[in-house]
Amino acid sequence: MSRIKERLIGYEGGDDNDIRPITRLIDEMVDYEMLAMTLQEAHQRAEDSVRAYYNTLTAKEFLDQHKRAFSHE
Repeated sequence: MSRIKERLIGYEGGDDNDIRPITRLIDEMVDYEMLAMTLQEAHQRAEDSVRAYYNTLTAKEFLDQHKRAFSHE
């Protein structure tokens, strides 16, 4: 686990005064990356995220979602 994650979830026992600035810096980096990336990069990251979500589902959960999405076919 990264040191940042450890601090964010309190694994190292850091106090809130240390966590808030790190959280703010993470938000700042996310904003920076989102503004700096191309539309194609943003699309690819979103697609990867959706694909990763579907891979966490059981076969039954996935098939239920697929059936709801494509019930008209």
